[in-house]
Amino acid sequence: MDEVKCVWDWQMVTGIASSVIALCALWISVWQGWSTRKHNKLSCRPHLTCWEDVDWDESTWRVVLENNGVGPAFIKSFTVKLDGAVVSGYGYDPLEEVIEVILHGLRRKEYFSYVGSGYALGVGEKRRMIDIRFLDCNAPDEEAMREKLKRIDVIIEYENLYGKMFRYSSYEELAMRSS
Repeated sequence: MDEVKCVWDWQMVTGIASSVIALCALWISVWQGWSTRKHNKLSCRPHLTCWEDVDWDESTWRVVLENNGVGPAFIKSFTVKLDGAVVSGYGYDPLEEVIEVILHGLRRKEYFSYVGSGYALGVGEKRRMIDIRFLDCNAPDEEAMREKLKRIDVIIEYENLYGKMFRYSSYEELAMRSS
């Protein structure tokens, strides 16, 4: 009788050990799936930023939008504000209007572009948003130009492949660079 009880005890121990191993394997699989999903989301995250290309000797000033993230940015909205108020219009008209306000009276040649709703800005893609060449050597100095730029805020809302929303604000970026 003792032999049967001993065999039964080993069967119980084996069963419990098998269950524990199975639960551990299940937990590791769930954790690995969660970790992989998190990694995949991060590995396709877009990041929009703007930078200025200034050549005061040539009297030129450019603003370039770039996606320096690791995934495409699907544009949902493109908004331009001047002194906190939204500037209405279609396409690049709002940019043209705010540049006219802040650079009124200065002779210049201009180029504008924008990224509209539905546009996908690819990884590493650059878009020249504003390109100004001042005529007659009447370009404002760098400090005056920076003060003028503080009045403008370009806000771009975009999402990644997973539908997660992000927001770019030129005003916030300028404030970060200044500090």
